[in-house]
Amino acid sequence: MTEILDYPYLVIVLALGIFSIIGGIHVVPEYQRLVVFRLGRYLDKPKGPGIAFLVPMIDRAVKVDLREQKREISNQEATTKDFIPVSADFRWYYKVLDPIKAVVSVGNVEATTAGIISTKLRKIIHEINAGDVLSEHERIRYEISTDTSLREVFENLGVMVTRFEILKLSVADRKK
Repeated sequence: MTEILDYPYLVIVLALGIFSIIGGIHVVPEYQRLVVFRLGRYLDKPKGPGIAFLVPMIDRAVKVDLREQKREISNQEATTKDFIPVSADFRWYYKVLDPIKAVVSVGNVEATTAGIISTKLRKIIHEINAGDVLSEHERIRYEISTDTSLREVFENLGVMVTRFEILKLSVADRKK
């Protein structure tokens, strides 16, 4: 044992090696995946669930939650066919289906999803007259929920919007 201590550099290198190996071990829960970038390029398959080893200083991992997420947007402004302002509050639920696409295809998959849904909602409201907006509440929800072009866009992002709900629609007062 004293012979090893005679070589202090060997002890330091062994200690650093042990700490690097321990630092590279990650436990990935069942509901998460790690998208691993090795020297800037993503690996073909996400890691997890279970124990994953990342090479220290070479690998970088991004955690992706696979559970269903709920998001809300309030006071989304739109105009009707007859140019009356409408305010909408809505909620959507989404799930990541492909962790690699969700990380690599876009900078912020949640914000992108919100923007796409908001744009579609404004487009649908713009096709309806102000007097009919409140009665078309269910049709608006149905159109967004079943739009196949939206599904294709979301598939390219690696997510699936599982539900869409309109919480409140309010038409501005025309007397102004």
